[in-house]
Amino acid sequence: MSDIQLSPELFQRIQQAIIEQEPEAQQDSGVMMQYLAALMGYILGSQQEMPSQTKEEFMEELSDFARHVMRDADGRVQQQRQTQAANAFGIWTPKAD
Repeated sequence: MSDIQLSPELFQRIQQAIIEQEPEAQQDSGVMMQYLAALMGYILGSQQEMPSQTKEEFMEELSDFARHVMRDADGRVQQQRQTQAANAFGIWTPKAD
């Protein structure tokens, strides 16, 4: 697979297109992900010049890639949480009236 450029703007434009089609996707990330998975499957399945076995192999690669991106994003979220928790230290003192 070739290198791709991901950006917050790209994510927002894709999400907005899905929300225009299915407003529920704004509240339910599961619906959003179903649309994205369906698009991936439809585009791959529609490739007339590609043999079925090649489509299956490519789908496995895409699934592995999606899993890699998910784990990378999850790792970043976990790291942010740990950093925020480490910075949350303070000393509480009662307010004098």
